[in-house]
Amino acid sequence: MQQVKSGDLVSVEYVGIINGKDIFETTADSGPLEFQVGTGAVLPSFDQAVVGMAVNEEKTITIPPNEGYGEILPDLIHTMDQERIGGDTQLKTGMILSMDFEHDGQTQKVPAQITNIANGLVTLDFNHPLAGKTLQYTITVVGIQNDG
Repeated sequence: MQQVKSGDLVSVEYVGIINGKDIFETTADSGPLEFQVGTGAVLPSFDQAVVGMAVNEEKTITIPPNEGYGEILPDLIHTMDQERIGGDTQLKTGMILSMDFEHDGQTQKVPAQITNIANGLVTLDFNHPLAGKTLQYTITVVGIQNDG
């Protein structure tokens, strides 16, 4: 029976869950995810989980925040005047905005989620939406192509 090893090109189906019940990502609509094992294309814990699995084998793994998208960093939460964000934009809590961020002389677009709006001030969270969350994946290997 063929088992996944580092360097193999694998196809997997998966369901990603947070809070024990909320699906945040699934291949049900998009089709299987294909990646080469050991190349950093997916989270390291996800990558390591498929090693040794066979086609049609299913495994459930839990990835803590420090192995997933990191802890929530308070330094990435900022409050600013609503006027600085965009005069005509109807802002709502939960909305994700594309903000200009300058780093080392380069300007980049960075997503930020609005977490609070009060008294003309808007609180923006620049952390990854899955930061601070424990992730659970149920993974099924559906294909393996050997590297050699």
